[in-house]
Amino acid sequence: MTSFEQFTVRFYSWASSDLEREMRSGFPLLMGIPDLATRRFIQHLTGLSSQAKACLASGLVKRFHVNAVHLLNDPITNAEAAAIKGYLDSDISICEIPRHVPRRGIQQLLEDEFLNQLPGVKVEWDRSTGVAVTRVGLVIIETTFDLESSADRLAYKHRIIARGWSFDLISVLSWMGIAFGTTWSEASDARQIVPGFRAVYMHFMDALPGLLGNE
Repeated sequence: MTSFEQFTVRFYSWASSDLEREMRSGFPLLMGIPDLATRRFIQHLTGLSSQAKACLASGLVKRFHVNAVHLLNDPITNAEAAAIKGYLDSDISICEIPRHVPRRGIQQLLEDEFLNQLPGVKVEWDRSTGVAVTRVGLVIIETTFDLESSADRLAYKHRIIARGWSFDLISVLSWMGIAFGTTWSEASDARQIVPGFRAVYMHFMDALPGLLGNE
């Protein structure tokens, strides 16, 4: 395998274990992300058996790790496909969402209580979009946090730039297969956003050296 393929396989394996850990431990990361996608996922799991939960989790992660699934010849099974369809077709209760969370308040809290405390991380802002750049060995990690959409409050993604390859659109809900991106769309104020973002950022950064291997 190429170094990129090795990373995708390690990332898939880790993501599978990470979602299992999250479910087993009471959703410590997901509970810090007030959003329709996380609420739907947790609500749907409530009525499932342990076997059905495991089947859904396996299928969701496979859905977002197509390259690794292909390399490992580990396609989505019929049972996993049915579990995913049941999940996507499930109803979700209506949540009263505050109309506005000031962007400046989110940005200020991000800087004061998290970003300014990160050693060796350079942060640049272009209006309401920030990019934090750090390194793990020779690999560059760009983390973009977007405050442009008042509906989403905060959205973020990581991009890994290694020798000869890059991997984009990484976020906690995408690596777990729950949603294509991660937002805090149902947060009522900045203090519902920053601790959750800090937790998922540090969680991924702690795992990254092992995921990168010898890069």
